[in-house]
Amino acid sequence: MFNQVVALAPDSFLGYSNLGATYVEQARYADAIKILEQSIAIRPSDYGYTNLGNAYFFLRRYEEADQAYQQAIKLSEKDSLLWWNLGDGYYWTPGKRSQSVAAYRQGITTAEEELRVNPKNSYSYGVLAICHAMLGEKKLALDALGSGLPLSPADPFLLFQAALVYNQFGQSDEAIAWLKKAQTAGYSQARIRDYPNFDSLWINPRSQELLRGR
Repeated sequence: MFNQVVALAPDSFLGYSNLGATYVEQARYADAIKILEQSIAIRPSDYGYTNLGNAYFFLRRYEEADQAYQQAIKLSEKDSLLWWNLGDGYYWTPGKRSQSVAAYRQGITTAEEELRVNPKNSYSYGVLAICHAMLGEKKLALDALGSGLPLSPADPFLLFQAALVYNQFGQSDEAIAWLKKAQTAGYSQARIRDYPNFDSLWINPRSQELLRGR
């Protein structure tokens, strides 16, 4: 569909951005980068830069991911997801892990601001849980998950976030269980496979069906 949009409206930054996001979901990362750079050349957007950062992130090109995430934040600094992304970028960039702390802290602050506006925003609870988990704050992370999951118990993204939280604390069986739920709910297998946080999980025999897909 987005290919048709681009063909019909070659100057549509949103068409290119949506197509690039689709390519990221399909693990066509090199194609996504080319398309998203076209989108940004037409009109820079936080959405375009975020997906560009994601494409670089899944290719393990973390320095380039960081640069894209920084640009996304310049355009939309009040979105907690963007701070989580930047925190993850720094976390995995050699020599920059200490910089992830400030990004995750800002993610927490921003998510809390979002929840003051909408206390039923499960999306914000998920980001809050992840950022606390990446800072080693287990009780706060699990409390945030406990608040968010009842609001959207079948949300694939939130189920994926739950897996990230448990994985960060070394609870691999719980992480695998949540990943299976996320996959069943429709979460991208490519993202599960390519997210660096889960690299250590794949030695667990129970995780192999996740790699094979549903």
